Amino acid sequence: MNYLDQLQDHAHKNPTRAALISGDITLDFNQLWSLAEQWSSALLKFNLKEGSRIGICLQDNWEFALAILATNRANMTVISLDWRASNSETERLSEQFKLDAILKLPSAQPIKNKLNITIDESWHEKVSNEKEQLGPINSQIPIFIKQSSGTTGAPKGAYVLHEDFIARIERNLISFNSLKGQRYLSCLPLCFSGGFNYLLLNLTLGNTVILYPTLFSASEIINALRKYSITFTFLAPTVLRWLLQQPHEDKPLLSDMKILMTGFSPISGDEKKAFQKYISPNLYEVYATSAGGLICCLKPKDLKDYADSVGKANPAVEVQIVNDQNIEVSPGVTGRLRCRGLGVSQSYWEHGQPNTGSEGLDDGWYFSGDLAEQNLEGYYYLKGRSDNIIIRGGININPAVVETAIRSHKDVNEVAVFGRADAQLGEQVVAAVVGKNSLQKEDLFAHCRNTLAPHMVPEEIILKPSLPKTSSGKIKIMDLI
Repeated sequence: MNYLDQLQDHAHKNPTRAALISGDITLDFNQLWSLAEQWSSALLKFNLKEGSRIGICLQDNWEFALAILATNRANMTVISLDWRASNSETERLSEQFKLDAILKLPSAQPIKNKLNITIDESWHEKVSNEKEQLGPINSQIPIFIKQSSGTTGAPKGAYVLHEDFIARIERNLISFNSLKGQRYLSCLPLCFSGGFNYLLLNLTLGNTVILYPTLFSASEIINALRKYSITFTFLAPTVLRWLLQQPHEDKPLLSDMKILMTGFSPISGDEKKAFQKYISPNLYEVYATSAGGLICCLKPKDLKDYADSVGKANPAVEVQIVNDQNIEVSPGVTGRLRCRGLGVSQSYWEHGQPNTGSEGLDDGWYFSGDLAEQNLEGYYYLKGRSDNIIIRGGININPAVVETAIRSHKDVNEVAVFGRADAQLGEQVVAAVVGKNSLQKEDLFAHCRNTLAPHMVPEEIILKPSLPKTSSGKIKIMDLI
């Protein structure tokens, strides 16, 4: 069982259907599969072996997509890297995952002590001459090692096998109606799980994927969605907030969108309702992780009554909320979220390391690191990260509770709450806030005193023009502490 068989099947049955559009490049499914095999053959000429770990550090275009398919076709494992990262960060990840080779941009510096394969004109010329027949696909070789977002520390790498990825596709088919036959705009960074996974998912389902640069304005994204007659896309909450600021007509901005997904970072219930009303009635929020895949989904019909939740668990995944003794708690009680089922990663790169901290594997269960609770109707509500708990004078403070209170101020756009070491109390509560020009720090302190218990009121509020984020839109807490 491997996902590449399905892609090859599209090449045989629908050879001229557009598979990938990237700038001026359009590849149909036959061309995509043929190029993937040629790239794969060219990779093998470097004496790389089955199971080799290949870093892909390319821009978000057709070359990145081909590099993924070719690496997997050669029975090797992908580790996707951010081409925007510093050379030192790329070197660090190359060492962490013991890369055997790295596919890089012509402008990028070579990574020390690694096989550097530059994707340039000479590479494309070399590939065009490849005609060797490739061997069978080994479905036991991991197709990729997916990194966690790294918002609270170094990223962890979860193995994803062919069977895991196919199971994750099945989960999406359960959660979303009519997922097949769509035109998908890929505007998430391909180096992160969301962009990577939904690129492959759509190609595997036979959908047309339009790759779009990840740095854009609200008007550009609207133009792209309309130009390519997009019916399905995944937009980060930050982008949806941009779109919300655009002029609104009598109908939603993207009223023809069949599936508009969002996720990755906290969104208030009021925001979700505004997104549905002014942007698209077909708004879905997904709760997913690199190691767990899609866990919960909030559907359009649920936004009226359960907008503050992340929806119900996918039927193909068993989800529990447990206490520190791993005993399941009652509805309405906050605990650690864990899940198991087909598609959930069963191992990490370098065993032992990932289980330090809140995220990890234990006795067949995957712990996401999130605190959550379930209501009587089966909807899940996230309550923050278990390793972000602030202990102030012996009292546990959940940053998510403080963030929700601060975010309710009319002049606040974004907020991140974290703990800072304090000689007397152990930790103090600190809030980094991005607000409108009219936001006054004294007014925000007063708002906190009126809405929070005294021990939760921040000791310090830092007004900032922006918050540091990963390319997937998650706030990098470590850069604030």
